[in-house]
Order: sequence, then C-alpha cells, then structure tokens
Amino acid sequence: MDESDRLYEESYAAAVENMKNDKNKLWKFLIVIFGPIAIFLIAIIIAFNTENTWYLAGVIIVGGLSAITFKWFLIRKARTGLIDMMEGAVEIMEREDNLK
Repeated sequence: MDESDRLYEESYAAAVENMKNDKNKLWKFLIVIFGPIAIFLIAIIIAFNTENTWYLAGVIIVGGLSAITFKWFLIRKARTGLIDMMEGAVEIMEREDNLK
C-alpha cells in the first residue's frame, strides 16, 4: 500500500465519521427550524381564537424572533461549513505537496 492509498482510506474514514456527525446535526437543524415555526403557528391559532389583541402582538413578536433566529442560524452554519471546507482543501494540498 503506497502513500496515496493510505491517504484515500483516511479521507474515506473521515467522510464516514462526518456523515455520522451530520445525522446529529440534522436533528438539531430540524428542531431549530421547525420549533419556532410550530410555536408561531400555535400562537396564530390562539390569537385568532381570542378577542384580545395582545395575543396578536405576541404572534408578531414571536414571528420576528423566529425569523431572526433562523437567519442567524443559517448564516452561522454556512460560514462554519465554508471554513471547514477550506481547511479540508488546504490540508489535502499540504498532503499532496508532502508526497512530491
């Protein structure tokens, strides 16, 4: 087994490990997305079933906070993924340079 085969097997093992970690991240992602949406929908149902306008104001506030949270999460997630991808590319280039 030469060096390139070993590097390939290491990268494959790392990819499998990342896929296992991504399953946990997927559940967190779904909770972050659908949690505020569910709360927002419940608040809308409550707001339209009551005569009180404070409930409607609460719905607007909850909706705004969920939108802000969702946008912040997506921006953070995209930035983290981009940084990880760039670090991986740099590591691969360094390994290729070491083989030469």
